[in-house]
Amino acid sequence: MKKDSLLVKQNNKIIQSVREKGIATSRLSLKKLGEKKSKLLKLIHEQGYEVIRQWLVDQGEPTIDLSWLEIPGLVLSGIDLSGANLNALVFTGGDLSGAKLTGCRMYGVIGTRANLRGALLSGASLGAAVLSGADLTGAKLVGADLSAAILTDANLTNANFAGAIMTGVRLSPGIAIP
Repeated sequence: MKKDSLLVKQNNKIIQSVREKGIATSRLSLKKLGEKKSKLLKLIHEQGYEVIRQWLVDQGEPTIDLSWLEIPGLVLSGIDLSGANLNALVFTGGDLSGAKLTGCRMYGVIGTRANLRGALLSGASLGAAVLSGADLTGAKLVGADLSAAILTDANLTNANFAGAIMTGVRLSPGIAIP
């Protein structure tokens, strides 16, 4: 577990370094980030997301930050990520069914063909999110901000959008928000 915590800590430092340097980061840093992400993803899949959550709790981090990571096929069904920073997270084909994502910052996420069945997204910021082909069956998006989100070919059966901000949302032709 100590080795795993060290891996997460190293990954966090690399991510912070990339953020501080901005887009003009050297290829070496981005390559190194990719290697660390690969190890981190293996850890998540083997031991579950709680390893990262516990490490963040131990470090006194106020919120979970998975922003700007690319994790296709991410499986975190039923996890509680309330209030997490998931801005620009790529989880194409991932499974966050039943996840509690209340109040999450998810601006610009890419969850094409993702499973969000029954997810709790109330109050989440999903502006410019790309959820094409995603399954949002029974999801609760009460008061969520979906400004400019792309929901083409998404399954919205029994999804609750009460009070959601829907300015500029793109849907498939003939589909209406339930």
